[in-house]
Amino acid sequence: MRKGMRRTAILAVLAASVSFLCPGCSEKPDAEAYVNAALDAIYHRECGEYAELIRVSESQAEEEIEKTFQENMSAAFSGDTVTSDEDKEAYTDAVREVYKAARYEVTGSKETEEGFAVTVCAEPCMVFDHLEDGVTEKITQALEGGTYAEDKTVSYVTQYLNEALKENEYGPETEIEINVTIDGDGVCQISEEDLLKIENALFPGAA
Repeated sequence: MRKGMRRTAILAVLAASVSFLCPGCSEKPDAEAYVNAALDAIYHRECGEYAELIRVSESQAEEEIEKTFQENMSAAFSGDTVTSDEDKEAYTDAVREVYKAARYEVTGSKETEEGFAVTVCAEPCMVFDHLEDGVTEKITQALEGGTYAEDKTVSYVTQYLNEALKENEYGPETEIEINVTIDGDGVCQISEEDLLKIENALFPGAA
């Protein structure tokens, strides 16, 4: 698979990580609950607890998550004038399904000078383990069958992701530590860098 194809496939997944702000409700916010709620909102679209923490309605939280997701998916396809809207939408749906496969558990935290260091136990989803070979195989089959079209590159990636997800296996659990910072107003924040760290642990091979 050519590098351009792989880049299209990966950026849409990784770019969906964003920073979240949470108004603190006490002198010592529950950093573990905050991280868990943020991850549930991002990956599983379970926004109830997240909405409560940021003091908005659940529908508002869902809209915020979806808006950010769509913006990042659009950014991933920036400059792509070849892929059809239909194929972009199908790929976006595939990424949503991959996200739902995320398995994680917030297992602990400790106070730091800037807030909390929170431990997340990630169970790696292996759908990207053979991405390049899998998509290359699909392209080869299309070439041999006389059906290959360069403007369908993303559709080959989508097909692979959907099939790989059905046969997905999880790798050994890994622990990562991220920082939740808290400012003078009790506002919690997870950096984009740390959210990407979590995503890389959840979906190895995507980067």
